[in-house]
Amino acid sequence: MGTKTTRRLIFLGIVAACCAAFLFHGCSEKAGGTRAPNILPDTHISFGPAEDSLTFYRIQAFWYGSDADGDIDSFQVVTVKHIARGDSLDLDHLDWRATTSKESTFVVEADSCCHGEPSPEDPHYATSFWGILVRAVDDAGGIDKSPAGLYFQAANLIPKANLRVPAYSPGYQTVRPRPYILWEGTDFDGDETQLQYKYLLLPETERDEIWGGDVPPLDLEGSGELPHQSPGVGMWSEWVPADCTYVRDIDLSSYRIGSAGQDEVWVYVTVKDEGGAFLPPELFDTYNEGTNVQGVRVLNTGAGVQIVVEGEGMATIKEFECKPRGDTPPAVFAGAPVSFRFWGDESPTEGKITQSYRYYIDEFDDPSSRWNFWTGVEPIRDPANNPQWRVRFP
Repeated sequence: MGTKTTRRLIFLGIVAACCAAFLFHGCSEKAGGTRAPNILPDTHISFGPAEDSLTFYRIQAFWYGSDADGDIDSFQVVTVKHIARGDSLDLDHLDWRATTSKESTFVVEADSCCHGEPSPEDPHYATSFWGILVRAVDDAGGIDKSPAGLYFQAANLIPKANLRVPAYSPGYQTVRPRPYILWEGTDFDGDETQLQYKYLLLPETERDEIWGGDVPPLDLEGSGELPHQSPGVGMWSEWVPADCTYVRDIDLSSYRIGSAGQDEVWVYVTVKDEGGAFLPPELFDTYNEGTNVQGVRVLNTGAGVQIVVEGEGMATIKEFECKPRGDTPPAVFAGAPVSFRFWGDESPTEGKITQSYRYYIDEFDDPSSRWNFWTGVEPIRDPANNPQWRVRFP
């Protein structure tokens, strides 16, 4: 061979060898190579209560995440009660909540009673230990194995309750066999529209002989057939919402003075706020000054709701009951149409609340005239008016 031919062959051989090496290396990288492992994200809490501090039960917290080889996709958040930094946690069995937000306000329960001096002048609050844990999730699905945490003690001022009807007074008050009971609550550090109430009517003999002068535990509950209906005498009601501040379906007729079951009955009401703090029986007299407790005696006094009739061009008439008409009518309206209004002269403090009404129009001794059916007043009752309900005829 010539020298040029030899060189050409050597060059082609080198090129072929390089191509083969490139192909072999490329195929082996593609088939058996490994990608760099995903670096898990880190989580940071930028704002929240001071570590181990005593703080409000509404907690505002901010957080963010960082990822060395990608982006943060979302976060997982959980609150844990009765926990402090250093306590062991099974992270896989917590009730994590996914979110893309970097902040939130948490309302946590502070219901471990009681702290503070037991007097109405000093703040009296409940507390509970809490932890808020946050962990970042990156765009590859990786989760921070070491969540960021806030650990604090939530404090919550205990709300108060007051009986309005029958209003608190020392000793006993007299009520009707079906009394009207009304209360109100006060929350010094929360939203009063979120309050809940629980009430109890307890005969004095039962209180002294069964409960040693105390009251049944709050979890001894009963309920009526309807939602929030009274459970009757001797058991606490279920917790009822803030718009349920009265009860009038209690029947105390068997405890009426002079009856076989004669006994004084005690009325109790307690309150709980959105943060779980509640007024416990041991604070009824000290912190709450006893304004949520009242003894009553059941009497049959007076009549029912007095009816008021007002006619155009006539005087106003008040009667407790219907009476026979006299031989001579008080006035005759020849051909003049007359309209009437009537309502109940109610007295909540005496339990005189109208449930329904009916009326009778005697149209010139027409034998077909008759009483109409009983009609409830609640659809037309407006507490902002006085009287609260009124019927016009015709």
